[in-house]
Amino acid sequence: MKKFKVSLRGENFQIEVEGTREVKTLGFFTTRIIEAKTKDNAEMEAVDAIRHLPRLQTSVRNDREDPPRIYAESVIEVVDAATAEGELALVFFPDESTDAPN
Repeated sequence: MKKFKVSLRGENFQIEVEGTREVKTLGFFTTRIIEAKTKDNAEMEAVDAIRHLPRLQTSVRNDREDPPRIYAESVIEVVDAATAEGELALVFFPDESTDAPN
């Protein structure tokens, strides 16, 4: 199997702010190192891994009609990548690409 560095961007994540009942529309950037047969498989596996993060599943408040979105911004095959141990960070930012209330 090959290793790929997958850079992802999430948009329109309506997240409940920890310790409050306030919901903000946020986006994020993150990178995952994925072992896969092809570039396309690596992209699908990285997106799937983010979708199943427990901390996102419990804090996202989107309606079905207005789902959050995750895009691969780049997928690059790497030769000397050490597979990261543990969970990698999500770097959140205010998402102004939607008309959803903040």
